[in-house]
Amino acid sequence: MLALFLFLPLGVTEAATSSTDAVWQRTLERSLQFQTLVDDRLLVAGTGRHLYAFDPANGEQLWRERNVNPARQDIYRVPGTELLLVTDSAGGEFDDADTHVLSLDASDGALIWESPRLAGKAMQGVVTDDNRTLYLSAVSSAHGSDKGFLSSPLSGKGFGAGVYREPRILSLDLESGKILWEVKFDREVRMQHAGGVTVGDEQPFDLGVYHRPLVVDRMLCLTYAGVRCLNRFTGATVWDQAFSVVEDDLARAYAPPVVLGDTLIATGGNRIHAFDLLTGERLWRSKKANVLPEIQVDEDTVYSQLGGRFYHLGRERWVWKGEFGVMAVDRQTGKTRWRFDDAKGAISNLHYESDRVWFADEHRLYALDRRTGKRVLRTKHRMQSPPSFLVLNGRGQFVLVADDEVAAFDA
Repeated sequence: MLALFLFLPLGVTEAATSSTDAVWQRTLERSLQFQTLVDDRLLVAGTGRHLYAFDPANGEQLWRERNVNPARQDIYRVPGTELLLVTDSAGGEFDDADTHVLSLDASDGALIWESPRLAGKAMQGVVTDDNRTLYLSAVSSAHGSDKGFLSSPLSGKGFGAGVYREPRILSLDLESGKILWEVKFDREVRMQHAGGVTVGDEQPFDLGVYHRPLVVDRMLCLTYAGVRCLNRFTGATVWDQAFSVVEDDLARAYAPPVVLGDTLIATGGNRIHAFDLLTGERLWRSKKANVLPEIQVDEDTVYSQLGGRFYHLGRERWVWKGEFGVMAVDRQTGKTRWRFDDAKGAISNLHYESDRVWFADEHRLYALDRRTGKRVLRTKHRMQSPPSFLVLNGRGQFVLVADDEVAAFDA
């Protein structure tokens, strides 16, 4: 068992463990802001002033970077390299006036390069497969009051509630940190509460409503307001298809896009859409279905989860929403092959195993025939709260995870 105690305002010292179960314990000179396990060799922790790296096996401090103040989501390990990228805000009441990016050696914390300041706070990033380029979305003044006109305890947040900002998209060379190009998104998008400091009615916001950008061949595709694909070498817009992705005020109630050959498949506006990847021409769109947060594709069929559990931006709480079930459409035409919407009250993610589609609702575990959509299995799981996550473990058991309990079932 690994016990981490990284929050006492003392010097960085080895301390006696307070529990016989603890393997090691560390305390820091300032209050802990976050800790994140980057991989099995690196645990990163941050205070309001310094960034630390520890060996998670024995608690040995590997390095400390002074005067760096990132958040948990600002730490990114570049796959296949020893690079650790840290987006560090600087200035402004909400610490989002501008940002710079540090490239650190993950093994010893050595600074490899520091980028120029970015206009706004870096929020989402993706690295190319060759580990040569980093693409970032940054937002200036990512804070404000999300209360609209006539807001009150009785009327709620009123009309026109929410915070909308225009992202900027940047390309950085990973070897030098040089900004290769920078473009405006040219459209304001709805943002989500980020947590952290509140000043009066103003709070910090981020792009947590949206999936990260996607690199596909020579293009960078963004899903902040439909699908927009940029030339990843110049930043020029190649094509743009606008449609709603913030369904019914719900965060991430649309699926990450799937690319197969020359086709990009995405959801939004309560439909599945297929586009020609090179031109953006819409090839087809499915019939309407209420909230489509996940898609999977095989040789001839696109499967989509119907409904799920989402963070409601207006109510600021988690809600279940949708018709709850599975829809299958023809991959070439978008016509509905079959639809199962008899799940009750909730739905987990979908799991595809051989010729079956598995999922759970509020009371039962289901298996459907992938070809026909007919129910093959339905059994009560007897969990006290609806499971929102399903996975097949190494023992061949289906594991259902709810807010306060976990249950496993023999497949």
